[in-house]
Amino acid sequence: MQNTIQLYRSLNDKILERIGFQEDLVSFYHLTDEGEEREFTLAEEEDSKPNVFLMNDKEGIWDPNTHNLTLRQTVSIENPLFLFGNSGVAAKDSRLGIALSWQSRTSARRGIKPILSFDGSMPAPLNAELEISFAPNLLRGSVEIDTVIFLQRPGEETGPGYATKPGTILGTLDTKTLFIDGEGSEFPIVEVEDPSKPLWWVECNWTDPLTEPFSQEYVRIYLNLKHRFNKELNIKKGIGQSPLLLEILSSSFQIIIERLKLGDDWTDIMSGQNFEKGSIGEAIYYFVNTFNWDVTSPEKLAGSIREDIYGRFGG
Repeated sequence: MQNTIQLYRSLNDKILERIGFQEDLVSFYHLTDEGEEREFTLAEEEDSKPNVFLMNDKEGIWDPNTHNLTLRQTVSIENPLFLFGNSGVAAKDSRLGIALSWQSRTSARRGIKPILSFDGSMPAPLNAELEISFAPNLLRGSVEIDTVIFLQRPGEETGPGYATKPGTILGTLDTKTLFIDGEGSEFPIVEVEDPSKPLWWVECNWTDPLTEPFSQEYVRIYLNLKHRFNKELNIKKGIGQSPLLLEILSSSFQIIIERLKLGDDWTDIMSGQNFEKGSIGEAIYYFVNTFNWDVTSPEKLAGSIREDIYGRFGG
């Protein structure tokens, strides 16, 4: 987070308390393969924090690589009038707006979506229906979504201390952080078609897991669509409907972790130090610590990975 000195009035804790910002529970949706909208529930996490969401579909159907993601939420400002005038962030006759501003550093993408505009004459409470959609395979890693107040039009009575440039963000009402398939990571699955090859296998091609990203270039889980047991994968119905795929993922992560344990960087990985954002080391640190995988022995690792993955995706 950058520390900046703002030369205009902006939201502070006192103003936020006076305006009475409130929000309902957020909901998540996606389009199914049949083109119908489906609301999905996230798997519960023991260490979940307010406004931090691990995007694990409880039923294992939603896939960020093949499905879109829509977020919806109703918010309200009980006393919007306090945003205007001497004690607010804008002149009395100005016009403000509410927008959703988002960015994903991992995906190197960002954007902003205006939701509504209002002035001091708007009756209270002010209700806003927030909605934003992301296309399939657009995001990975962490995504921050801010609900912001911005200056849509400065007023004629603008005086010292007020922002005058349209589009200036005057403060953040709320911030949500989404983790898509883990912090800075995604399942690096590659589909191949070769009848002579096994149903699945793993390749570990990294040289420096502390800097190289957890991506297909450095670590791959291969699924062979031409293998005679491919039908047993049942991929189209989602991970939660495929015990075989759950077992493949569990075994793959065990292989990746055991390979990392043989290297010189394992101590840094487990201590959460010296790895870069989005790296293999960060991804494994996240999985092990978030989902309580026991790495003290191969036997305990195999059991704890399966307890976690089957618990979250297998019902």
